[in-house]
Amino acid sequence: MKSVNIGIIGILLLAVAGCSTMQGKHDQTRNWAAQRFYTEGQDALKAENYHQAIEYFLELQRRYPKDKHLPQAQLETAYAWYKIGDADEAVAAANRYIDDFKDAPYIDYAYYLKGLARYQQGLEGAQASVDDNAPANSLREAFRHFAGLTRHYPNSKYTEDALKRMVDIRNKLAEYEISRARNDLARGEVEEAAKRAEYIVEHYEHSPTTPDAYQVMVDAYTAMGLNDLAADARLVLLQKYPDYVVKQTESGVSSKITPDTKAAKAAPLPQTIVISGSEVTRSPESRNENKPAPPAHPAKQPGPANKAAPSPAVIATTTPVTAADGALRREQWLLAQNPGHYTLQLIAVSDEKALLGFIDRHRLQNQAAYFDSKRDGHDWYALVYGSYPTREAARRAVDDLPAVLRRSAPWIRRFGDIQSTIQASPGASGSR
Repeated sequence: MKSVNIGIIGILLLAVAGCSTMQGKHDQTRNWAAQRFYTEGQDALKAENYHQAIEYFLELQRRYPKDKHLPQAQLETAYAWYKIGDADEAVAAANRYIDDFKDAPYIDYAYYLKGLARYQQGLEGAQASVDDNAPANSLREAFRHFAGLTRHYPNSKYTEDALKRMVDIRNKLAEYEISRARNDLARGEVEEAAKRAEYIVEHYEHSPTTPDAYQVMVDAYTAMGLNDLAADARLVLLQKYPDYVVKQTESGVSSKITPDTKAAKAAPLPQTIVISGSEVTRSPESRNENKPAPPAHPAKQPGPANKAAPSPAVIATTTPVTAADGALRREQWLLAQNPGHYTLQLIAVSDEKALLGFIDRHRLQNQAAYFDSKRDGHDWYALVYGSYPTREAARRAVDDLPAVLRRSAPWIRRFGDIQSTIQASPGASGSR
């Protein structure tokens, strides 16, 4: 609401200024047709005279409120505000285009433009203090605008670039959070540091700072005397990032979001991007086109892709991994399972004693099984949990796990794949 109010005030001020300016050019513009205002505005855009372009477009809207050029003029106004660096006005103008011209052909570009404006705003504020939330909030809003584009217009020519920027935003926000967590540790606020690190692991999975978050958890839990939690965090860090080197840092470590005007391009885009609990799934049909068309003349875009109705949810049935005598299941039990069913691999490490300690701490004796294989010539122990008839049932089961188990990012695996791994291991007998 605040940005909309600011946008309205800005338009009124510009309109007043525009009227004054136009009155000063009374003889020149008095008899201008709508086409003339539109053409002059376009020429001003091409000359990068964005304030002048806004003035012409606003005057067009004031004098000819029903003219056919109005939708494009509104979109060009949003673009000019973006180029000036006024994100609030750019977003407000783009929102008016979306609200007022619902059947216009360039709604996808309006979403994209809103994301760009907030993205730029977040990067420009990146040098602020780590305690300043404004840059991070701008980046979160940019993510939401880009997400709106990818959901409603998966085949838009702007979607691929939006997805890349979403990955970049996720990584920058994770850097911001880890900097704050380290600052919390340095100030002795270990509980806050632990909570922030847990948040990073849960909401910014696979970001480059995730292993650092696990290390902060280890340090914070240890400082609080929560040795079991510290051991769990260390075990997951060892499993997921075996080459991670603990960095000896001082309290002033990287306390800012690293500014980068280019979206990440080296790594392939994930199929799913998650940030703060919001999940965006990449459309396989989205076009690989990184450079948007010039905003003054965007190419016509297709409407939202038709989506098939979702299939009825599969009722999950869980087969507990239990034993009558309470013994932990091993390879023999795993080899006897339906190869088409699924299970959740919780952790996999080279230290069997550490894995057994994890099972004991979380009382998984009657719910889990583990097997060993070889990795780079060394023993490798994997712990699995549950049995599910479908992948979807297994995915839902992940959501029902305790937070401490979800933190290890469980891997959904087919029993058939596990059985192949066991049978391919040296000395496999199926009797363990």
